[in-house]
Amino acid sequence: RETLKQELSKAHQEIKEGEAIIASHNTEIENMNHIISEADDEKFRQKKELDIIKNERDILGTQVI
Repeated sequence: RETLKQELSKAHQEIKEGEAIIASHNTEIENMNHIISEADDEKFRQKKELDIIKNERDILGTQVI
């Protein structure tokens, strides 16, 4: 009977440890999603800036001709 209590206690501890690992991974996922979101925003900003520069280049090219 004592062995069953020990096994249940061990199983309960393993569940707690598993839940802690899952919580840690979820936090890491949230952080990574935030980083990805910031990178996407920066990519969009740079693409807009590139489009503006290309447009200015085309205008200057037309003026030169």
